Amino acid sequence: VSESCPAPAIPLVRSSWEALISMEYILEADYLRRSLAWLANYARTRLDGYRSLDSSTIQGKEFLEVLAADRWVKVDVLAPSNTDMEELLKGIANLEKFLARPQFQTVEEEYVRTKKKRKSRPQWFQLFDGPTSIRGLARHLNRHAQYDFLYRSWSSVVHAQDASRLINRRLRDANSNKQITSFATSLFLSATQMLLKKFRPGEDLSVWYKDEVRERFLLIGKP
Repeated sequence: VSESCPAPAIPLVRSSWEALISMEYILEADYLRRSLAWLANYARTRLDGYRSLDSSTIQGKEFLEVLAADRWVKVDVLAPSNTDMEELLKGIANLEKFLARPQFQTVEEEYVRTKKKRKSRPQWFQLFDGPTSIRGLARHLNRHAQYDFLYRSWSSVVHAQDASRLINRRLRDANSNKQITSFATSLFLSATQMLLKKFRPGEDLSVWYKDEVRERFLLIGKP
Protein backbone atom coordinates (compact mmCIF):
# COMPACT_ATOMS: atom_id res chain seq x y z
CA VAL A 1 0.00 0.00 0.00
CA SER A 2 2.80 2.43 0.88
CA GLU A 3 4.21 1.90 -2.64
CA SER A 4 0.81 2.34 -4.38
CA CYS A 5 0.89 -1.32 -5.41
CA PRO A 6 -2.39 -2.58 -3.92
CA ALA A 7 -2.78 -5.95 -5.70
CA PRO A 8 -0.74 -7.93 -3.12
CA ALA A 9 -3.00 -6.51 -0.38
CA ILE A 10 -6.17 -7.92 -1.97
CA PRO A 11 -5.81 -11.44 -0.46
CA LEU A 12 -5.49 -9.83 2.98
CA VAL A 13 -8.59 -7.70 2.50
CA ARG A 14 -10.50 -10.71 1.18
CA SER A 15 -9.44 -12.72 4.24
CA SER A 16 -10.44 -9.81 6.49
CA TRP A 17 -13.90 -9.77 4.93
CA GLU A 18 -14.29 -13.51 5.55
CA ALA A 19 -13.18 -12.96 9.15
CA LEU A 20 -15.73 -10.17 9.53
CA ILE A 21 -18.70 -12.19 8.32
CA SER A 22 -17.56 -15.13 10.47
CA MET A 23 -17.51 -12.85 13.50
CA GLU A 24 -20.89 -11.41 12.59
CA TYR A 25 -22.44 -14.86 12.24
CA ILE A 26 -20.98 -16.02 15.57
CA LEU A 27 -22.14 -12.89 17.37
CA GLU A 28 -25.54 -12.83 15.67
CA ALA A 29 -27.11 -15.59 17.76
CA ASP A 30 -26.25 -18.79 19.63
CA TYR A 31 -22.83 -17.31 20.40
CA LEU A 32 -21.49 -20.19 22.49
CA ARG A 33 -22.34 -22.99 20.08
CA ARG A 34 -21.19 -21.14 16.97
CA SER A 35 -17.91 -20.06 18.55
CA LEU A 36 -17.27 -23.64 19.67
CA ALA A 37 -18.04 -24.84 16.13
CA TRP A 38 -15.43 -22.43 14.75
CA LEU A 39 -12.85 -23.46 17.36
CA ALA A 40 -13.50 -27.18 16.83
CA ASN A 41 -13.07 -26.71 13.08
CA TYR A 42 -9.69 -25.08 13.66
CA ALA A 43 -8.54 -27.89 15.95
CA ARG A 44 -9.90 -30.57 13.60
CA THR A 45 -8.07 -29.07 10.62
CA ARG A 46 -4.80 -29.01 12.58
CA LEU A 47 -5.40 -32.57 13.71
CA ASP A 48 -5.93 -33.77 10.14
CA GLY A 49 -2.71 -32.07 9.11
CA TYR A 50 -0.77 -33.77 11.90
CA ARG A 51 -2.28 -37.16 11.16
CA SER A 52 -1.36 -36.88 7.48
CA LEU A 53 2.30 -36.89 8.54
CA ASP A 54 1.86 -40.11 10.54
CA SER A 55 2.06 -43.01 8.09
CA SER A 56 0.27 -45.31 10.56
CA THR A 57 -3.00 -43.36 10.21
CA ILE A 58 -5.55 -43.45 7.39
CA GLN A 59 -4.77 -39.81 6.58
CA GLY A 60 -1.06 -40.65 6.56
CA LYS A 61 -1.49 -43.52 4.10
CA GLU A 62 -3.63 -41.35 1.84
CA PHE A 63 -1.06 -38.57 2.00
CA LEU A 64 1.73 -40.97 1.03
CA GLU A 65 -0.28 -41.94 -2.04
CA VAL A 66 -0.70 -38.28 -2.91
CA LEU A 67 3.03 -37.68 -2.49
CA ALA A 68 3.89 -40.69 -4.63
CA ALA A 69 1.79 -39.25 -7.46
CA ASP A 70 3.39 -35.80 -7.16
CA ARG A 71 6.32 -35.41 -9.55
CA TRP A 72 7.68 -32.36 -7.74
CA VAL A 73 7.86 -33.59 -4.14
CA LYS A 74 9.97 -36.43 -2.82
CA VAL A 75 8.42 -38.58 -0.11
CA ASP A 76 11.57 -38.78 1.99
CA VAL A 77 11.86 -34.98 2.10
CA LEU A 78 8.71 -34.71 4.21
CA ALA A 79 9.32 -37.79 6.35
CA PRO A 80 9.58 -36.69 10.02
CA SER A 81 12.63 -37.63 12.08
CA ASN A 82 12.26 -39.63 15.30
CA THR A 83 12.34 -36.43 17.35
CA ASP A 84 9.82 -34.74 15.08
CA MET A 85 7.63 -37.84 15.26
CA GLU A 86 7.55 -37.67 19.04
CA GLU A 87 6.45 -34.05 18.88
CA LEU A 88 3.93 -34.91 16.19
CA LEU A 89 2.35 -37.64 18.31
CA LYS A 90 2.21 -35.27 21.28
CA GLY A 91 0.46 -32.71 19.11
CA ILE A 92 -2.07 -35.30 17.93
CA ALA A 93 -2.75 -36.43 21.49
CA ASN A 94 -3.21 -32.85 22.70
CA LEU A 95 -5.68 -32.00 19.95
CA GLU A 96 -7.63 -35.22 20.48
CA LYS A 97 -7.81 -34.44 24.19
CA PHE A 98 -8.90 -30.89 23.40
CA LEU A 99 -11.76 -32.01 21.11
CA ALA A 100 -12.83 -34.61 23.69
CA ARG A 101 -13.73 -31.90 26.19
CA PRO A 102 -17.40 -31.94 27.25
CA GLN A 103 -18.18 -28.53 25.75
CA PHE A 104 -17.37 -29.88 22.26
CA GLN A 105 -19.56 -32.99 22.49
CA THR A 106 -22.64 -31.45 20.86
CA VAL A 107 -20.53 -29.79 18.17
CA GLU A 108 -18.66 -33.00 17.34
CA GLU A 109 -21.90 -34.98 17.16
CA GLU A 110 -23.34 -32.35 14.83
CA TYR A 111 -20.17 -32.43 12.72
CA VAL A 112 -20.56 -36.20 12.21
CA ARG A 113 -24.26 -35.81 11.38
CA THR A 114 -23.66 -33.00 8.88
CA LYS A 115 -20.73 -34.81 7.27
CA LYS A 116 -22.89 -37.90 6.68
CA LYS A 117 -25.70 -35.76 5.30
CA ARG A 118 -23.47 -33.78 2.93
CA LYS A 119 -21.10 -36.71 2.20
CA SER A 120 -18.21 -34.27 2.51
CA ARG A 121 -16.42 -32.35 5.23
CA PRO A 122 -18.63 -29.42 6.29
CA GLN A 123 -17.53 -25.88 7.03
CA TRP A 124 -18.05 -24.78 10.64
CA PHE A 125 -20.94 -22.46 9.74
CA GLN A 126 -22.79 -25.30 8.01
CA LEU A 127 -23.34 -27.07 11.31
CA PHE A 128 -26.76 -26.90 12.98
CA ASP A 129 -28.43 -26.32 9.58
CA GLY A 130 -26.45 -23.14 8.89
CA PRO A 131 -25.65 -21.59 5.50
CA THR A 132 -24.25 -24.06 2.98
CA SER A 133 -21.53 -21.82 1.49
CA ILE A 134 -19.67 -18.52 1.87
CA ARG A 135 -22.19 -17.07 -0.57
CA GLY A 136 -25.04 -18.40 1.56
CA LEU A 137 -23.42 -17.01 4.69
CA ALA A 138 -23.13 -13.57 3.07
CA ARG A 139 -26.76 -13.67 2.00
CA HIS A 140 -27.85 -14.79 5.46
CA LEU A 141 -26.14 -11.68 6.84
CA ASN A 142 -27.68 -9.44 4.15
CA ARG A 143 -24.28 -8.82 2.54
CA HIS A 144 -25.41 -9.82 -0.95
CA ALA A 145 -23.80 -6.91 -2.77
CA GLN A 146 -20.52 -7.21 -0.93
CA TYR A 147 -20.23 -10.85 -1.93
CA ASP A 148 -21.30 -10.36 -5.56
CA PHE A 149 -19.28 -7.24 -6.34
CA LEU A 150 -16.37 -7.19 -3.89
CA TYR A 151 -15.64 -10.75 -2.79
CA ARG A 152 -15.97 -12.19 -6.29
CA SER A 153 -13.64 -9.53 -7.65
CA TRP A 154 -11.09 -10.13 -4.92
CA SER A 155 -11.35 -13.88 -5.44
CA SER A 156 -10.50 -13.53 -9.13
CA VAL A 157 -7.19 -11.95 -8.08
CA VAL A 158 -6.53 -14.55 -5.38
CA HIS A 159 -7.16 -17.40 -7.83
CA ALA A 160 -5.06 -15.85 -10.63
CA GLN A 161 -8.11 -15.25 -12.85
CA ASP A 162 -7.92 -11.47 -13.13
CA ALA A 163 -6.50 -10.05 -16.37
CA SER A 164 -7.24 -6.36 -15.76
CA ARG A 165 -3.73 -5.60 -14.55
CA LEU A 166 -2.27 -7.22 -17.65
CA ILE A 167 -4.56 -5.19 -19.90
CA ASN A 168 -3.91 -1.91 -18.07
CA ARG A 169 -0.20 -2.70 -17.74
CA ARG A 170 0.03 -0.77 -14.50
CA LEU A 171 1.95 -2.02 -11.51
CA ARG A 172 1.03 0.97 -9.36
CA ASP A 173 -2.51 2.29 -9.08
CA ALA A 174 -3.31 5.16 -6.71
CA ASN A 175 -7.09 4.86 -7.14
CA SER A 176 -7.15 1.15 -6.33
CA ASN A 177 -4.81 1.88 -3.45
CA LYS A 178 -7.41 4.21 -1.93
CA GLN A 179 -10.15 1.63 -2.39
CA ILE A 180 -8.19 -1.16 -0.73
CA THR A 181 -7.18 1.06 2.19
CA SER A 182 -10.76 2.29 2.64
CA PHE A 183 -12.13 -1.25 2.60
CA ALA A 184 -9.50 -2.46 5.08
CA THR A 185 -10.27 0.42 7.46
CA SER A 186 -14.03 -0.08 7.17
CA LEU A 187 -13.72 -3.80 7.91
CA PHE A 188 -11.55 -3.06 10.95
CA LEU A 189 -14.03 -0.49 12.28
CA SER A 190 -16.98 -2.84 11.73
CA ALA A 191 -15.23 -5.67 13.57
CA THR A 192 -14.34 -3.38 16.48
CA GLN A 193 -17.92 -2.16 16.72
CA MET A 194 -19.31 -5.71 16.65
CA LEU A 195 -17.04 -6.95 19.43
CA LEU A 196 -17.65 -3.98 21.69
CA LYS A 197 -21.40 -4.24 21.19
CA LYS A 198 -21.25 -7.86 22.34
CA PHE A 199 -18.72 -7.71 25.15
CA ARG A 200 -18.82 -4.07 26.28
CA PRO A 201 -22.35 -2.89 25.51
CA GLY A 202 -22.98 0.78 26.07
CA GLU A 203 -19.40 1.86 25.44
CA ASP A 204 -19.22 5.00 23.30
CA LEU A 205 -16.86 4.68 20.34
CA SER A 206 -17.41 8.19 19.06
CA VAL A 207 -14.66 9.88 21.09
CA TRP A 208 -12.03 7.34 20.02
CA TYR A 209 -13.19 7.53 16.42
CA LYS A 210 -13.12 11.34 16.30
CA ASP A 211 -9.76 11.64 18.05
CA GLU A 212 -7.79 8.80 16.42
CA VAL A 213 -9.51 7.58 13.27
CA ARG A 214 -11.82 10.02 11.50
CA GLU A 215 -9.29 12.54 10.18
CA ARG A 216 -6.92 9.89 8.84
CA PHE A 217 -9.79 7.87 7.43
CA LEU A 218 -11.10 10.88 5.49
CA LEU A 219 -7.61 11.56 4.12
CA ILE A 220 -7.67 8.21 2.34
CA GLY A 221 -10.40 9.32 -0.04
CA LYS A 222 -8.91 12.69 -0.92
CA PRO A 223 -7.38 13.14 -4.40
